[in-house]
Parts: sequence; C-alpha cells; structure tokens
Amino acid sequence: MNLKENLFVYPDISINPTTHFDYLIAGGGMAGLSLAYYLSQSNVLNNKKILILDKEQKTYNDRTWCFWERGEQNPFEKIIYRKWQKLDFFGDDFFKRFHLNSYFYKMIRGADFYHYIWNQLTDHPNITFIQQDILAINTTDKGAIVQTPDASFTAAYIFDSTFQPDFTKRGNHFLLQHFKGWVITTPTPHFDESCATLHDFRINQHGDAARFFYILPFSKTKALIEFTIFSSQILTDEQYTVELKKYLKDTLGLDAYTIEEEEFGIIPMSDSKITTQINNTIIRIGTSGGYVRPATGYTFARTQRYLQTIVRNLETGVEPLTKSTHMPSRFHLYDSILLNVLTKKRYSGAKFFTQLYQHNPIERIFDFLDEQSKFTEELRLMSTVPMATFTKAAIDILF
Repeated sequence: MNLKENLFVYPDISINPTTHFDYLIAGGGMAGLSLAYYLSQSNVLNNKKILILDKEQKTYNDRTWCFWERGEQNPFEKIIYRKWQKLDFFGDDFFKRFHLNSYFYKMIRGADFYHYIWNQLTDHPNITFIQQDILAINTTDKGAIVQTPDASFTAAYIFDSTFQPDFTKRGNHFLLQHFKGWVITTPTPHFDESCATLHDFRINQHGDAARFFYILPFSKTKALIEFTIFSSQILTDEQYTVELKKYLKDTLGLDAYTIEEEEFGIIPMSDSKITTQINNTIIRIGTSGGYVRPATGYTFARTQRYLQTIVRNLETGVEPLTKSTHMPSRFHLYDSILLNVLTKKRYSGAKFFTQLYQHNPIERIFDFLDEQSKFTEELRLMSTVPMATFTKAAIDILF
C-alpha cells in the first residue's frame, strides 16, 4: 500500500517561528494518530487547525495490536489483518477451546494502521505534520507551547503521548510484560487458521510471575508464535530464542520452518498513579496517559475508547477529560491486587489464569478486562480464584 503523495504542506518554520493551532498532537504513534483520525472524522471539529509533531513518520510494521470486541463495527475494520472466533487455552492440566459467540479476537498490523491513517488525513488540509524532535512542552499565557530545535508552536490543547512515566515509584507494584515473536512458515500444513491460542502455559515458569506462549495463525502454514513473560527483568535475546526453538520443537512438533518476521516488545504493568491532565491545556494520552491496562498490558481497544470520549467531550464544549475518560476506581484496586499477588509471588500466575479461564465464561472475562462488567459478575469471577491469597494482597494494599 502506497501513501498518497504530497501528504502535507510543511510550514517554513524558519520564517514563521511561532504558529498557533487549535490542537497539537505530540507524538505520531498509535494514540496520537488515532486521535487525529477521530478529530478528522468529527462533523464539529474537522475544520480545527491541527498539528502532529514527531521525529519520524511511521509507515513500517513495528508492532501488531490484538484486541477483542463484539461485532464488526470497529472504525478500523477495513484493515483488520486477521480475526478469530475460537480461542484455545492451555494450562498444565487443563485445556479448553472457547467459542466467542458475539465476540471476535482481532489483529491489526502496525504498517497497515499507519498507512490507513496517513492516507485518511491527507484529505484534510487543516491537519499538518512536521517531522521534528520535541524538546519541551510547557504552558504560557497564550496556552500550551511545544519547543522543537527550530521553532515553537502554541495550541489551545496539547495531547502528549511522548512523556515517559516513572512506573517504578516506591510503594507501587511494577512488572514488565516482555515478549519476542516470530512469524514462521512451514513446508506443510500445521495450523488451524480458524483458532488462535490465547495462552499456553505448558512451559517451565522459571520462578517468574508468568510465562506463556501465544499463537496467531494466518494460514495453515503461517503463524505468529510469541513467547511472553511477566517479570521485573527482561532476558537476553538468546534466552528468548532458546525458548522459542524449544517450544516449536517440543510442544508444536515443528523441526522445519522459516522465520519470516521477528518482533520484540516491552509493556509496563504498573499501578503507579499517572497524572493524565497536567493543567487546563496539556493532556497525556496513550501509555503516557496511563491507557495500558495494568493487569493485562492490552492497550489498543482501551485507547480507542478513551480517545473517542475525549473527542465527544470537545464536540460538546466541555473539558476533554471527564470521569468517563478514566477507568472506574474499583478496577484500579483489582489491578493492584493482582499485581501484588504476582510481584510478591503469593500465587503462581499460570495457576491463577488457569483457574480464571477454567471456571468462567469467556464473555465474563472479556467484559471484566474491558471494564464493562457489572459488580455482580465481578463477584462471581472473584469467587473462582484463591480468595485467601487475594484477600491478603488486598489487605496489604489497603492497610
């Protein structure tokens, strides 16, 4: 897929050192581009003057995003790379194939997402992209201001996805979700392309909070095989490679395969309190704004919900952030309790997830992880995990 030519008119910033915008988006990753897209689609805001600032224009496949949702009404449905309505779960002594009914488990490739958004934005001359390093974000009497090496730009609102939160603050729970994956092809059919593997815990846990494999089949001979760990330290590249090879051979029975692509990522899992709104004009979004769900690391669908709410608020003339743009407080507590259990090794992560998926319908789990569940359903879910262990963790947090 080729980008349209002449994407944007780049201002001559040496002649015009200070330019004012209605909205300035600092960072052109998934969160920043998603916000720009929703603003461009708004009948109320699509004439606003918008600037996207980043040191690069992403067009390559640097990552994939997976998420679950009901139906096929996603704004990015056109670029869904694959979707599944069956998911396998493997514990040490438990296996279940979930049929998702109204849900789909979906995957979007980074390259497809970036190309789609940039091509959509080219039809909006009110949106400008400038490729510059961001040196500082501050507030002045004219509003918020961003400094680059060559210019400064002011805006009524700055939406910042470049801030790096400190997830290791004393008193908070902190883990890293880190993973290495290979897209492989096999010489003969090996995969069931209609069913993905959400978790496979049939591996040595090595004392970490959790270790599992994740399989997304693209065809009978092609799949993404990903090794994921919840721990406080990342591994060496060779350690990930050893585990991937061992799993492919010992668990999947694969000796012959070709590695087509490789991906590596690190996602923070922390209950650190992140300041989302710095003041009346600077708002953090994406990972910078705490959009990563601490208990799972899933980000894409949550980010889309929060950003759409911000745009709806702007359309109605209220402040961008309201209570509806934040996770309900009880879910913060749930995440803190789970992170306490995992970081203090009160209970095996593999056993916890096995019990969760063994004793709950998949819809209840998905609703809970999406913060859409009712309290009565949350109580039912909690009754399926070791209550004594989780009560100790809750007491540790609260008192």
